[in-house]
Amino acid sequence: MERVAESKRRMDSIKVSPEAIITFGLNTLIGRIEPHLSKAIVTFFSNKAIGVTTNVIGPQQQRYVAGVPITGVVNWVPGSGRQTLGVCIFSFAGTVRVGFKVDAVRLPDAEKLVHAFDKDMDQLLHIAAKAV
Repeated sequence: MERVAESKRRMDSIKVSPEAIITFGLNTLIGRIEPHLSKAIVTFFSNKAIGVTTNVIGPQQQRYVAGVPITGVVNWVPGSGRQTLGVCIFSFAGTVRVGFKVDAVRLPDAEKLVHAFDKDMDQLLHIAAKAV
């Protein structure tokens, strides 16, 4: 719970900082300059991060293709540079899925990360069930 509280505190801090507006402005500017220069700038900044986590809220109602219900969605976080880890959180029709993308050279035992994540999620769900 301490880790969850700390993560929330950090995200709340970022949300009220000018970081999002500045990042959006820089991305807009980078997207308007010559491609080989913009690629160099993106690579420079990407190589400063070890990973990316994204949270995408998908449709919350069931969707269909040719009358057949969609039962799942494959998702991944985009990456660039030499990022070691990408985590994509995607919700769809009442289900949350989490996908991991790893650099197998830098993180050869990725299944340990997945197992640790599963264990922590089970603990959090247990705590939440007790609170209801």
